[in-house]
Amino acid sequence: MEQLLLLHLSSFNDVSGWCNIVAISVSHYSVFGLKADGTVVTTASGDYQYAVLGWRDIVAIYSSSYTPVFGLKADGTVVTTASGDYQYAVLGWRDIVAISAGYGHVVGLRVDGTVVAVGDNDFGQCDVSGWRDIVSIYAGKTHTVGLKADGTVVATGRNDSGQCNVLGWCDIGSLSEEKRLWVVQGLCRYCGGQLSGLFTKKCKTCGKPQ
Repeated sequence: MEQLLLLHLSSFNDVSGWCNIVAISVSHYSVFGLKADGTVVTTASGDYQYAVLGWRDIVAIYSSSYTPVFGLKADGTVVTTASGDYQYAVLGWRDIVAISAGYGHVVGLRVDGTVVAVGDNDFGQCDVSGWRDIVSIYAGKTHTVGLKADGTVVATGRNDSGQCNVLGWCDIGSLSEEKRLWVVQGLCRYCGGQLSGLFTKKCKTCGKPQ
């Protein structure tokens, strides 16, 4: 019986034939692979499989044991295997450069350093509308954390174990001004010019690759 179970799990998550993979993400039962051409492969079956196999121009994928799968597209929009209100909310997002998913909520970082969130908000984990100058986001099970360009940290959500006690933190992954402009505003780190695309890291002005 044990051997049969191991054989089943092995075939269920068989990735031996995958190639040209640039990133992977893992959910509770499945593996998702982002290919160099912007398409996605998966060991999942059913609705999840049919959904992600139709995705195009994907630059990052996000999944966890608790949430649907999310794909960040090159134009800064988001696709997802979610349905209902969850789906309609994220499909309206624009200028997104990063996503993080928690137990029942998902958070998106915009190119201007602001943050959007949707999903369960029982503990205030989606109360991020006032955040500014954010360069990285992290969604926990029922809380959300943001790293600011000045190296300080903000957090919101459940705090019964002190998981949001980040007041006073500083110099956490601090960025230089040039790097801050590039990450937060999508500007060239050398001359401050506009990049040729949201994820195409080449400056229109000086032509330098990023």
